[in-house]
Amino acid sequence: MAAQDPPKRAGRRPAASAAGSGAREDIEAVARQQFAELGYERVSVRGVAREAGVDPKLVHHYFGGKESLFAAVVELPLTPGDVIAELREPSEETLGHRLARIIVRLQSNALSRMTMLGVIRAATSQPLAAERIRALLTTRLLLPIARELTVDQPDVRAALVGSQVVGLMMARYVVKLPALARASDEEIIELLGASLDAVLGVVIIPAAESSPA
Repeated sequence: MAAQDPPKRAGRRPAASAAGSGAREDIEAVARQQFAELGYERVSVRGVAREAGVDPKLVHHYFGGKESLFAAVVELPLTPGDVIAELREPSEETLGHRLARIIVRLQSNALSRMTMLGVIRAATSQPLAAERIRALLTTRLLLPIARELTVDQPDVRAALVGSQVVGLMMARYVVKLPALARASDEEIIELLGASLDAVLGVVIIPAAESSPA
């Protein structure tokens, strides 16, 4: 018996019939992917609607327009409270290494990486996107963490950590520098952790050498 052809995507869902059908989630998923892969400028409401199989009017109904859609789908899958709680758990690792582990884990996750790439690429040309990445990385995440950990100059240190997060993302996943692209997550964590320790002002005191008998 011949194999059946795979089912084709259903036709476009009109605004009147799409409520409650998962259309909003479909739009968000498509928009998140397109912003990550194409950048802000090349994404259009019509293109998102076409890929999601809905009427463009439904995108406007849910989100109001491209800028609002962008702002709605760009969220990091963690909160400052979650990060602070994890950083405060007992560990033999330094603060920088624990933070590096969280950052690398976040960037290694396909969904969160897609979201972050979308913001970073858009930030190069769109004031809204630049404002969004500042809010996500600094105001809403890194600065609260720095303040909670009571380091001096928290705003400067948070900005420096943010620069390393963005720089690593660009170098490893956009430019794909060979050494970074082929390095394991653990190798990245080890090196990034040492750098973040320096930024956060963590002093590592080596164990005292034993006195000669």
